[in-house]
Amino acid sequence: MEIKEYNIKGNNWHKVRIFLLDNKIKDITCDCIWSLNNQHAWKEGKTLCFHIQLALRQLYLETRKKKRPKVEGFKTLPDWLRKKYLSEVDHCQRCASKENLEIHRIKRGNKGGLYTICSLKHPSNNVKILCGECHDLIHSNEPGMR
Repeated sequence: MEIKEYNIKGNNWHKVRIFLLDNKIKDITCDCIWSLNNQHAWKEGKTLCFHIQLALRQLYLETRKKKRPKVEGFKTLPDWLRKKYLSEVDHCQRCASKENLEIHRIKRGNKGGLYTICSLKHPSNNVKILCGECHDLIHSNEPGMR
């Protein structure tokens, strides 16, 4: 059983204790007058004490899942980044040709795909180096592309 304690400011400071078992709330107590008049201030998820509501909100904020950090990148490809990509890979990643190399964005721009600064080998990178023929072939097979 895990006990989380929160000091909540009302007219005075009140101590709220939340009893957790396997990350589920089993009981909640508060030392305010509303809780003392009722043996349990928390019944079937209905709180009778404002301090408990504030403590539950604080618990929620502590335990909610954190958002993944936003990937930084560019919607359009700057020349310096194009040169960086081509210096890392000097051949088509599909057929190994070294002629007419182009940058292919895997996730399309209108779907949120960005040109990222990280290495081409990094899993979050959204870019492949392709020759002109392979690039055209990939786009001709995409739905909605002509």
